[in-house]
Amino acid sequence: MNSGEIRQVDFGSPDGHSQAGVRPALIIQNNRTSALLRTRLVVSLTSTQSTLRFPGTFILPPSAVNGLTAPSVVLTFQLRAVVQRRLLKRLGHVDRAILDDVFDKLNDVIR
Repeated sequence: MNSGEIRQVDFGSPDGHSQAGVRPALIIQNNRTSALLRTRLVVSLTSTQSTLRFPGTFILPPSAVNGLTAPSVVLTFQLRAVVQRRLLKRLGHVDRAILDDVFDKLNDVIR
């Protein structure tokens, strides 16, 4: 479970406006930290294009490499720590440039 992997994640029951259920998410935690912790920092993905109106979002097109089947919106404002057992099937991965985009958008949200 490495940084840049896209996995199906079980986020559990809905709670307000947070993401819920099983859905794809991108692991953004660095591998050094991952070796020390039983949790992973992830950002949720959604195929609901209307979420592009929110800050900290961008579109990730599907590809054979990332394993997505539909254009997906990266929801950096839905940053979450999840325990490893909630990280299910590996779908694929993204390259460093996409991770850099995530960190730029995340920076926009938290600063």
